[in-house]
Amino acid sequence: MTGIALYGNNGHQITEAAKSLRGARLCGSFGFTVPGLRRYASEEELAGDASVTLVSVCADLRSQQGAIIRRLLEAGKDVYAEKPLAMSAEEIRALYALAREKGRFLGEMSDTVFQQPYAKLKELAAAGTVGRIIQVHVQKSYPYADWRPQDEDRDGGLIRQCAVHAVRILEQGLGLRIDGAHAVETSLGNPVAGGGLKMAACLVFGTKSGAVCSVDANYLNPKGNDFWCNEGVRVFGERGCMEADFRTCTVTVTDDAGKRIVRCEREEGNAYLQAVIDFLNGAGARPLTDEEEMRPSLILAEVKNAVDR
Repeated sequence: MTGIALYGNNGHQITEAAKSLRGARLCGSFGFTVPGLRRYASEEELAGDASVTLVSVCADLRSQQGAIIRRLLEAGKDVYAEKPLAMSAEEIRALYALAREKGRFLGEMSDTVFQQPYAKLKELAAAGTVGRIIQVHVQKSYPYADWRPQDEDRDGGLIRQCAVHAVRILEQGLGLRIDGAHAVETSLGNPVAGGGLKMAACLVFGTKSGAVCSVDANYLNPKGNDFWCNEGVRVFGERGCMEADFRTCTVTVTDDAGKRIVRCEREEGNAYLQAVIDFLNGAGARPLTDEEEMRPSLILAEVKNAVDR
């Protein structure tokens, strides 16, 4: 049985997901209150609770999350962290090295390609449905709101915390290995004068296979849309193309012979998190290797560093 503690309230907590998890239970929280759940008075009290084996970390300041994760790993806890795991590439590498040294699990909330329709897109790509992949475009658009932090220390900023979903699709979903990246971002449209919030970013990636990829990430999804995420993926291959639409939960496959629409059913719960729990309980394989888990945030930390120079 995996005992889970929740640390911080700046991100997607797993309170609801935990209710349907097999082999896990919530033990307590630190930094916020969950009705009916123990509230730890300090990080030390949480770390000292022997019933807690996995800590879900959503630090109030993402810039401090790396240090928190390090202390929890040192205390012998497994860690499941909100993205970005840490702010710099050096710190991300060091944390994964520490997790390996301590024999602990370290992962982000990497459920992107375990959700539909991206799980189906991964399956179709692996089957060679459109042949070798030559070009990919991913769009990830969230709405603006006045609660979006103007300080990137709070959530990591647009590139690190929004575009990471796109990079997961490219690497963990389509099996491409990014090799070379460039990005530009803008604050144009930020209603807060002098604010630090970036409103849009364009990223371009080369890959080991020779495929080229582009990503658009922004906070420009209009309120008139009836869905939170305006996102999709277009994959162009030698023998056709595929388009995954998150809103309709479909993958459209087109080749010279015509077009077919593959409809996907969204599953209840969190398939990735359940796979993590099964792994920690010795009942299954780790859903992603630490290398696969690490690379999207590592790549974007390096990209962001280059943009900020």
